[in-house]
Amino acid sequence: MTGISGWQLDGADDDRELIARVSQHLQGADDLISRRCRTGTMAAKVTESAIFVDSASGLVAAIDGKPRWTQADLAQIALVDGNGAALAAAYKEHGAKLFNTLSGTFSFAIIDPTKSEAMIAIDRMGIRSMCFAVDQEKKFSFGSNARAILARRTVDAGLSTQALFHYIYFHVVPSPRTVYSSIQKLEPGQFGVFRNGTWELEFYWNPDLSRPGSVDSKALGSELMAEMRAAVAHAKPDSSTAAFLSGGLD
Repeated sequence: MTGISGWQLDGADDDRELIARVSQHLQGADDLISRRCRTGTMAAKVTESAIFVDSASGLVAAIDGKPRWTQADLAQIALVDGNGAALAAAYKEHGAKLFNTLSGTFSFAIIDPTKSEAMIAIDRMGIRSMCFAVDQEKKFSFGSNARAILARRTVDAGLSTQALFHYIYFHVVPSPRTVYSSIQKLEPGQFGVFRNGTWELEFYWNPDLSRPGSVDSKALGSELMAEMRAAVAHAKPDSSTAAFLSGGLD
């Protein structure tokens, strides 16, 4: 597991001490990489190719997980220059519609100084996570976990009593809450854009739960097995891969 964090800056801010604090709360074997533009800083424990700075605009893009690009030219950029460069290219070409070109498991963040905006998102199943907050000065923070946001020391660390109830009842704190009342987290298939001092949230994907008019059980069974084989192939199992038995398909 790796991680991403970012925050809004005034141009003259020196955030080297903050980067060191955030690093303690981002998991991963990779070294911390930090990139800065005139409106914000991105810090990430990801591979070097997963974080990208556009030299012309100053845009900073970072992506974590195992993204798959369905648009051929973006897949080629990812292959040659890395997923961070592919994310930046997709954002510049498609804006918020970039999700039509992106699948797999991922969390990402983009800081765009030309618009004084930031954008965050997670995958359709919520396998990766992204928390976010706004401090009293209306500056944004985001992170793969809430502790990375609290490291900034400008966001209230008060606990949410409702989240504590959820934890006792569900054994987890479901999105969009976190255990901290001032920090939220994205729901599966959701993205957020920070503009004008607030996060604007939207779903780029929702599951289709409608029933087909007629059902061919054999055809659906064949489709299910094909999808499972494709999912396992995309996952590229390695020494860190585990199997979840009794997942409802037996």
